[in-house]
Amino acid sequence: MSPGGVKAVLKLEIYVEDGCFACSRSIQIAEHIRRRFPQVEVRLVDISTEAGEHSRLVAATPTFILNGRVFSLGNPDQERLEEAILDLLPGKDGDGAAI
Repeated sequence: MSPGGVKAVLKLEIYVEDGCFACSRSIQIAEHIRRRFPQVEVRLVDISTEAGEHSRLVAATPTFILNGRVFSLGNPDQERLEEAILDLLPGKDGDGAAI
């Protein structure tokens, strides 16, 4: 469940790390997506402090993974990210099909 009690239907993981110059923008994008799309579970992962599977998925920071697929290495164009989310949301402008 996303914050606010809305059931999450999509998952956006954003991988960042300490010392990453571009990652402050990633955090801003994450906050915007959380506000704009409450049905998207947004997870910020600091790879310098969290162990996990990111080693096989993340070649650089920031990395944006949307529903298990690498969407962007580096910060994406926010409009392009929003369009991809809308395309994946069932009952919205898109058909809910995968990227």
